[in-house]
Amino acid sequence: MMRRRKNRIACAALLAALSGFAPHAFADCSATACKGIVEKIFTRADGMTFFKIAGDRSLVNCTLNSNVYFTLPGDAPGARNILALAIAAQSAGRELTVRIVEGSTGCTVSFATLDS
Repeated sequence: MMRRRKNRIACAALLAALSGFAPHAFADCSATACKGIVEKIFTRADGMTFFKIAGDRSLVNCTLNSNVYFTLPGDAPGARNILALAIAAQSAGRELTVRIVEGSTGCTVSFATLDS
């Protein structure tokens, strides 16, 4: 009786854990955009910002910085607004969609969206 209860608790905990992570396990990417959980954001002193979005980014039509990061130059129009969206998405554990400049080196972000 006790063993059956422990198994049920273990199964319930596993299902709860998997249901919380499954929707965010992979990025939804195409040649022009990528949607996923923001795993990492960092900014250099020159203003260049780098975003890492969870999942498979291999479909994007650009060259990711270090094969991982999308980039946003600090002097790009709307750069502060895009960075604010990325921080909000990461803080809330929500998916961010970034539209890239096709063929760009560094996968330059042209705009971003955060949906409800």
